[in-house]
Amino acid sequence: MKGPLLFNPRFTVVAESADWIVVDKPAHLLCHPTNPNNPPTLLDGLQGLLAFDLANGATLSIITRLDRDTSGLVLVAKNAHTARHFGKIMERGEFYKTYLALVRGWPREDSWTIDGPILRKGEIAESPIWVKQMVHPAGKPCRTRFEVLLRDARIAWLEGVINGGDPAELEATYLQRQSQLQADFAFVADCNLGGEFFGPDKVERLRAIASQSWQRHFDNRLGLAWEELSRHTGPAQELPVQEPLLADHAWHVISRHSDQIPAASYGFKLEVPEHLYNLGEMYNLTISRGTLTNEERYKINEHIVQTIMMLETLPFPANLSRVAEYAGTHHETLDGKGYPRRLTADELSVPSRIMAIADIFEALTASDRPYKKAKTLSECLTILAGFRDRQHIDADLFALFLRSGVYRTYAERYLKPEQIDAVDVESYLVPAPARHG
Repeated sequence: MKGPLLFNPRFTVVAESADWIVVDKPAHLLCHPTNPNNPPTLLDGLQGLLAFDLANGATLSIITRLDRDTSGLVLVAKNAHTARHFGKIMERGEFYKTYLALVRGWPREDSWTIDGPILRKGEIAESPIWVKQMVHPAGKPCRTRFEVLLRDARIAWLEGVINGGDPAELEATYLQRQSQLQADFAFVADCNLGGEFFGPDKVERLRAIASQSWQRHFDNRLGLAWEELSRHTGPAQELPVQEPLLADHAWHVISRHSDQIPAASYGFKLEVPEHLYNLGEMYNLTISRGTLTNEERYKINEHIVQTIMMLETLPFPANLSRVAEYAGTHHETLDGKGYPRRLTADELSVPSRIMAIADIFEALTASDRPYKKAKTLSECLTILAGFRDRQHIDADLFALFLRSGVYRTYAERYLKPEQIDAVDVESYLVPAPARHG
C-alpha cells in the first residue's frame, strides 16, 4: 500500500462535475509519475482529493496533460466512459487548446520569421524531460511568420501626430487601414478554406493583397534542416530585404524523383505531377476548386497505387488470390473514368462494385476527417444516386444497398445521431432523367 505523501501538491480546482474535474496546475509540478523516485505529482494530489470517488469505483485519466514547466488548466476524467468520450472528441478535432506566453517588451522589428526545426530533446541528448521540444537541425521545420502591418499603421498615425499632422485626418487614415487589413485577412482566411469555385476576380484580389510588402531582417535559412536547406539554391539576400506578403518561391517546390513514378508494367493510368509537392503560398491559395493542389490530389489517389503494388507481390493462397483486385478497384467506375487503371464495367467484378459503394458511403459519412464535415444519411444517398446516374456505381447493387437496409444498420452503429435523418428509399430508386445536349 502506498505510503502518505510528503506534501500535498498545490493546485486549484477550477470546475468539477460527477464525471470530470478541471484544475489549475502550477509550473514545476509533474502531471503524473515518470519514475519511482518522482516527487508527488498532480495525479497524486488528485488521488488524495478524490479518495472517496476512487474508493467507489472512479478511475482518473488526465486528458490534457501539460509539461512539468508549463502552468495551466488540466482536464481529468473521473471514469473510463468519460475518458473515451473526451478521446473521441479530440480525435474528431472538436477539442481546442490555447497556449499563451508571457513576453517582455515590444518587438523591435515590424515583422520577422521564426525559423527553427524542432524535435524532442531526449532523442539526441540527455534531458530530464525527454519529450521537451528544442531547436535542432535534425528536427522538423517550425515556421511562424509574424506580420504587424496594423502596428505599422498605428505607428505612422502616432508619428504623424507627433510631427504636427492633423490628428483627425491621421486617425481616419489609420481606421481606414485597419478596416482594410481586417477585410483582407478575412478574405485570405476564406481563400485558405477553399470552395466550389475560385474565380479570376478572387485571384486578382488575392494578388493585390499579396503584393503588399513586409521587411525581413533575419536570415531565412538559419536553423533549417538539411533537406529544406537544399532547396535554397540561390545566393543569400542582403538584409534587410523587402518581401511580398504572400509569394511562391523556388524552395517551395519539392522535386519528384524517378523512383517515385510507378513502372508502366502496372498499367496505371494516373497522370503523375511533375513535382512531389508545391508549397507556394499563392499556388495553394488560388486553387480553382476545393483545397487540394494537383500534387496533393495525386498523393491522395496514390494510396490505391501503393496498395496494388504491395498486394500483388504477396504470395496469397488460392482462396485469397483476388484480394489485390478487391482492394485495388474501389475507385474504378463503370464508365471507365476511375483510377488507377480506368477499368471498364466489363472488367469490374461484383465484389469490386460492392467495395466501390461501401467506400464512398463510408467516406461521406465519416466524422473524423479534418478536411470535411460529415454528411447526413439523405445527403450521402443523394450523392450516391448521382454517381449511379453518371454510371460511376452499379445501379442494381445500389438498389440492393437501399432495400436491404444495410445503410441504416451501418448508420445506427457508426454515425452520430444528428447524421441519421429521414430517408425516402423509393425516391432514390428512381434514376434522374438523362440530360441531353
